[in-house]
Amino acid sequence: MRIHNTYTSQQNTSTSNSSSSSSLTGQSAFAQVLAKLNTFVDGSPSDQMRAEVLAQLGYTEDQLKAMSPKDREAAEKKIAEREKQLTQQQVQQAEQKASGSAGLAI
Repeated sequence: MRIHNTYTSQQNTSTSNSSSSSSLTGQSAFAQVLAKLNTFVDGSPSDQMRAEVLAQLGYTEDQLKAMSPKDREAAEKKIAEREKQLTQQQVQQAEQKASGSAGLAI
């Protein structure tokens, strides 16, 4: 499922220089958000989980790339720990659903 950028074509019709420069900034930010959204939507479940964890921790992939190796290692450790927690929560929820629905089977 891809989301298309109809905003870009609408913004490209701007004729004023001052609004063009501000709309380019808005367009650029919008394009970045759209690219991240499409990556999330098109990504594997592990990609989606990583995107969720990064958002929860306040990181972006670009920020991680810009970090020193030591800082990135610490950040990746936090990310891995949070991904493990989320996976465990999902397993527990699935087990609870399975045991709850098993009791309802007749």
